[in-house]
Amino acid sequence: MSRPPSSSDSAKRSHRSAPRRRSRFALEVERRVKAADTRITGVRTAAYGDNTVSFALASSTGLGYGERATSASVSVHALAADGDRTMSGGGGDAAADPSGLDLDGVVERAVRQAVDLIGSTKPKSVPVQLVLDQRIAASLYGIIAGMLTGDRIVKGRSPFVHRLGEAIASPLLSIADTPLDRESLAATSYDGEGLACRNLPLITDGVLENFLFDDLNARKYGTTSTASAQRSTRGLPSPGVHVLSVPAGDGGDLEQLIAGVDQGCWSSGSPASTRASTRCRAISHSVSMAA
Repeated sequence: MSRPPSSSDSAKRSHRSAPRRRSRFALEVERRVKAADTRITGVRTAAYGDNTVSFALASSTGLGYGERATSASVSVHALAADGDRTMSGGGGDAAADPSGLDLDGVVERAVRQAVDLIGSTKPKSVPVQLVLDQRIAASLYGIIAGMLTGDRIVKGRSPFVHRLGEAIASPLLSIADTPLDRESLAATSYDGEGLACRNLPLITDGVLENFLFDDLNARKYGTTSTASAQRSTRGLPSPGVHVLSVPAGDGGDLEQLIAGVDQGCWSSGSPASTRASTRCRAISHSVSMAA
């Protein structure tokens, strides 16, 4: 675990960094990426930010509630030359404060993704088993959770309408919304409508157990809210997941997973390459280059 570059005592006493210190942090990340591998030719972007957020909620039922939270994040995109082509790789991390950022992991990920693409070619279109990087797997789970929101269920815009209690996935898969998990930056005790949050199983051993409802869509569906309302500074509340949680399986680490695949593809690219179509009831993930 790496800590941010040294700073003055006054800066250490305050979570919100001075602009100059933020710049030094980003420049330090850039320096580490360039020094990590001789094949790295540059850095497209290196960014660091932190903030403090205060939140207050009052309801007509007499509820008065407030929270204060801090967060810090860092990201970097490394560049590697491959003849006349430029390969890129990205890494990022977020934590409650700067000291919790895994700077070594961010640098290692960005560099590895960039240099691993050197010598890559366009793969043939063949059926293979797909092994996903953790970040892409998280994106995939987020897409699935997005299909379980009450507004989509009420409007019939989800492939999971009328499928509560059915097996919709492998029995190895369980997904839950765990807003009370204080290890998460998104942890909260109340939803956007003032209801007390609770951990909510969505898929358990492959079986669909719950949808995510705010009050309005719950009433339309003929049920009660699951305390899943999300609220921004503008607009009305809408249902969504607070803290998506997927228990680890027993398949071992990445090397063990890959070793158990006869013919497959390990994807560590951008989560943006994963898309879902509710009309076709399909999720696609594109891989344009393969080493």
